[in-house]
Amino acid sequence: MTQGDETVGARRGADAPKYPGRVLGAVLAGGRSTRFGRDKAEEPIASGTPGEAAVSSLERVREVLRSVADRVVVIGGPHSEVAEPAPGEGPLQAVVAALRAARDGGCERVTVLACDLPWLDRATVERLSAPLADSELGRVPRVAGRLQVLAATWSTSALPALEEAMARGERSLTRWVMQREDAFAVSDDWVAAALSDFDTPEDLARGHAEAARRSRPA
Repeated sequence: MTQGDETVGARRGADAPKYPGRVLGAVLAGGRSTRFGRDKAEEPIASGTPGEAAVSSLERVREVLRSVADRVVVIGGPHSEVAEPAPGEGPLQAVVAALRAARDGGCERVTVLACDLPWLDRATVERLSAPLADSELGRVPRVAGRLQVLAATWSTSALPALEEAMARGERSLTRWVMQREDAFAVSDDWVAAALSDFDTPEDLARGHAEAARRSRPA
């Protein structure tokens, strides 16, 4: 059994997933990291807790996802555990891969997170992964006016329409959601810091500095 295939439904107490058996967690790690200059998924992220070792950005996101999902998989990159239908062709096809894995695994929805979200917290991911209404295709936060499609929860009912969009050549996941925004649970009241990503080393340094500032006693 691989680490990504670990079933955490057997965990007890605070470590048990909040929504066992119904949510697949998927970490997207297929980006090229061009501006960062090296693989962002492998970048060591310090926890800020004395004595706790740094882990990769991918592993930090995966650990948070385990608090809500009974299975977590990596999609894209050298650690990929789920085949992408069109590797290298962007996040829409990666979300299709995640939804197919959720459907085939008997899950009703999948929480998809990019691998470069090192400041995620459990409360944000629990809220993101909460059950959807029957009419909703997914839940997408909006931060500073921008839809966060790579920190979203998707219903498996969205799969046929996404597959059709991919077949006709659509590559923009954001554009696809914007055209159907009424079918998504979209809201603005999210903690922006928890959903911050990094594209450059400077972004990462600023994020760490801001996280350290927030953790200092008032």
